[in-house]
Amino acid sequence: MRDDRHFAASPDRKTYWMQTVSGRMIRVFDPSHESNEFVIEDIAHHLSLVCRFTGAVRVHYSVAQHSVLVSQLVPPEFALEGLLHDATEAYLNDMASPVKAGLPDYKAAEDAMEQALAGRFGIAWPKSDAVRRADGIAVATEARDLMNNISTLWRLPEKPLRGVLIEPWTPAQAEQEFLARFREITSQGC
Repeated sequence: MRDDRHFAASPDRKTYWMQTVSGRMIRVFDPSHESNEFVIEDIAHHLSLVCRFTGAVRVHYSVAQHSVLVSQLVPPEFALEGLLHDATEAYLNDMASPVKAGLPDYKAAEDAMEQALAGRFGIAWPKSDAVRRADGIAVATEARDLMNNISTLWRLPEKPLRGVLIEPWTPAQAEQEFLARFREITSQGC
């Protein structure tokens, strides 16, 4: 049986924390960009294991792979922001947009996490229009290639990429490609 007494006894949600794969403590409701809480290796690993569309795909497709795609679809000056646009999901997981919309506490936690990550990695907050549009194109392409009933259920504002077929990577490959893309972007000074 799970013991939640340490959470229930705390009147201050700012004390709630989670452990990352590297053993760091992330304060879920009070993250800080000024510490060493956020490291790219944790983000890459966690996102490689988080499945897009809350798992409603025919085969595992990671948020890490999606993030690499978005980083490739934007102009170079937005590449790092594109790569990290879903970094909150490394800590808060991926949640279906309709569910997220009904949970204001989750949205508040996501906003705080986004701001802390933006400060830590020196990227824009809120997200730029370039990243939002690239994200929409990626979603349309992924939905077409990885999901069922897209034409009857979805009303997507962006069109999928032509001549591109999404081939899902393994989690290990997604983690390595994410880290490689991060090194490529940061070495170019983007």
